[in-house]
Amino acid sequence: MARPANANAELTRTRIIKAASSLFAEKGRDGTSVREIASEAHVNGAMISHYFGGKDGLYNDCIQSLYRELAEGQAAFEASLSQGGSLDNIVANTMGSALRFARERRGLIRLVMRHVLDRGELDPKRREAVLLPFLEKASQSLALVSNKTPAALRIGLQSLIFLTVRYALCTDEELRQITGQDTDPESHIIQHLITSSMAMLGLEGDTL
Repeated sequence: MARPANANAELTRTRIIKAASSLFAEKGRDGTSVREIASEAHVNGAMISHYFGGKDGLYNDCIQSLYRELAEGQAAFEASLSQGGSLDNIVANTMGSALRFARERRGLIRLVMRHVLDRGELDPKRREAVLLPFLEKASQSLALVSNKTPAALRIGLQSLIFLTVRYALCTDEELRQITGQDTDPESHIIQHLITSSMAMLGLEGDTL
């Protein structure tokens, strides 16, 4: 049975975004050509104009695709809090999922971080639309299931984001060197993040 045309189009868009994200992260928007993106994605250059309206449209879509996926991850975190259970388990599941999510999207994460380094800050519109609402909701949700105030939790959450992003950007070899573990170093990082989360948020001993 033939694949629907719209499914093929979505696969092509995804392949282009993946290739472009990696190149933009490495060379920047100005240092990356449409020809390079097309070659990396194994498509005709005209398809980039067709799907994205050109390089600038593609760059913006690369950024937006990450934030769309982040919104889904945030919703899953809020849902896990509302379901109750052990606070230790909620934090453990959240940090494990967060690191794996970020490492699977290293190209997009690198692209956003390059954007931050170039500007010296997260894009104000993204900060207002994504980061600040997440910090607000997450700190309030955690406050409801712990003995901490939202204000006491907020900066700890931001610090954990920084830490998770840095480990997510590590190569496999760097993770092995950091952890001193040749086998499954990612699991050691996850355990470290879980322990750090409880300490940085001051949640040790709290239960739901």
